[in-house]
Amino acid sequence: RMLMMYPDRIRLATTPEQLLANHKAGLLSATIEIENAYSLGHDIRRLDAAFDRGARSVGLVHVGNNDLCTSSLPDTEHGEPAMNSAGDKGMSDFGRAVVKRANQLGMLVDISHASDNCVRDALKLSSTPIIASHSGARAVLDHPRNLPDDLLRAIAAKGGVIDAVAYKEFLKKDPGREAAEKKLQNAIAKQAGEKEYDSDSDDYRPEMEAGMAEIQKKYPLATLDDYVKQIRHMVKIAGIDHVGIASDFDGGGGITGWKDASETRNLTAALRRAGFSDADIAKLWGGNLLRVWGEVERH
Repeated sequence: RMLMMYPDRIRLATTPEQLLANHKAGLLSATIEIENAYSLGHDIRRLDAAFDRGARSVGLVHVGNNDLCTSSLPDTEHGEPAMNSAGDKGMSDFGRAVVKRANQLGMLVDISHASDNCVRDALKLSSTPIIASHSGARAVLDHPRNLPDDLLRAIAAKGGVIDAVAYKEFLKKDPGREAAEKKLQNAIAKQAGEKEYDSDSDDYRPEMEAGMAEIQKKYPLATLDDYVKQIRHMVKIAGIDHVGIASDFDGGGGITGWKDASETRNLTAALRRAGFSDADIAKLWGGNLLRVWGEVERH
């Protein structure tokens, strides 16, 4: 729909070359990823159908385990085993089939949201480099969605890339803010007559925006300095050729100093202050991901 509404501003890109051509023409690019391959059911043909419709990356799992692999955030309240526990089995046979077919199609395999065991399985199985489209470093902040150093190194060793994500909970522990946000969400849901908060609609209510502004005053989000600290660590461990940048805007992302696309220049300036060269910054700002995408496509 966005492509049809704004053809003079944004175009679909299904190859790195198309994306670069769009950029040269002054256009934005839209790329398509499957985030949570739960949507495939148990039918591998659906991966081919998604590829035919323009999808070039497949995220194996999201919050909660699925039939492909275990999640970094399993639904333990409803009986799913904790990550790295004895019951955390990693990738299933169907998950292995999806990785193999993605390799054959030239689709990127994305392990963000996957459990440590699933990531290790993907690294062993994939014949191409893999990516983490929006993750962080667990050594900097101990959160299950962040990757431990050994997996950062392993993804790099396979030629892949890890995009550091500007997501509040992966950069800063703030239980006070979490509690305040939950209280606000419950109040919004009650006011709307809903059983529970629906982020797809409730995130955009004026009262939600006003409430979040008050929460921000009392419990400020992580800052650009926090984010750059993550990037520096990831570069130290994985190398400058294997780290990228992810905002996760419209998915909960946004931090103090980079709350939306209008503040993107702030991040580039912060990276320069941190000592990254323009060549380094070009790699972080998509160069590394485009390189890996091209390698996977040509496989």
